[in-house]
Amino acid sequence: MTALHGTALGIALTEQEPLQGLLLCGPPGSGKSALAAELIAHCPYRRTALIADDLVRLDSDGRALLGELGPLLHLRGLGIARVRGCEALSIRWAVSVGAPAPELPEASVIEVPAFPAAAALRLQLSSLASGESLWCGFEPGPSNHGASS
Repeated sequence: MTALHGTALGIALTEQEPLQGLLLCGPPGSGKSALAAELIAHCPYRRTALIADDLVRLDSDGRALLGELGPLLHLRGLGIARVRGCEALSIRWAVSVGAPAPELPEASVIEVPAFPAAAALRLQLSSLASGESLWCGFEPGPSNHGASS
């Protein structure tokens, strides 16, 4: 078993599909828990949920295990919040918030700046899950310069 400093979530990218494992990694104060709170609170399907915060335990298959105290999220300057929780999940994405993410079996690494916007990350993950590019499904196309409207 491995223990990492981070926040693990089950993120809902559609209304029906199973939750996908997401690990937010980064130094203390980089905004991992705040980002997790935004992803949970603003999930359009009301399904995104916390697996573990601060200390994430991974089994030998790369599954994030439930936090020992349940779905409690430490929000810097605000305290502890009880949020939606979910069962252990395999980590599909390791999101590096302002620092390199650890290598995990079967996980893709996504690098974002410290204090990323939850909406932008959700779009990026949805795009990657659907097989689209890191451009969130929008490929740069031909320029529309000089086009009449």
